[in-house]
Amino acid sequence: MFAKSPAPSASVLTVVSADAAIEGDLRVAGALRVDGAVFGNVTTEGDMSVGPQGRILGEVRAKNLSVSGRIDRIEHVRGHLYVRRGGLLRGHARYMTLQIERGGVMDGSTSRTDDLAEASEEDDEYAAAE
Repeated sequence: MFAKSPAPSASVLTVVSADAAIEGDLRVAGALRVDGAVFGNVTTEGDMSVGPQGRILGEVRAKNLSVSGRIDRIEHVRGHLYVRRGGLLRGHARYMTLQIERGGVMDGSTSRTDDLAEASEEDDEYAAAE
């Protein structure tokens, strides 16, 4: 009677608008743009960008991450981490490749990894030590 819903596509974009504030964890199957505030962990299978007014206080997991706003905590990026001018990352970041634009700030520790599963185990140890 009802057609089956198609599987979420990585090309679907979810937006947390500038006037939105989310308290709790957020999981997205596709791409994500955060222009508002998220107070919790954020996980996306796709690419993620944090706009100039965007703020995340929690663990972030994404395929690629572009930051023009602010992230406080731990970041796990399977691909490219790009801190744009005006962007601020605080905490521990794991990534495959990293680029920081002039005016972007990274305050904390960083490490490059080829294996995200390995990175997750090490970050659990890092968080426990704090």
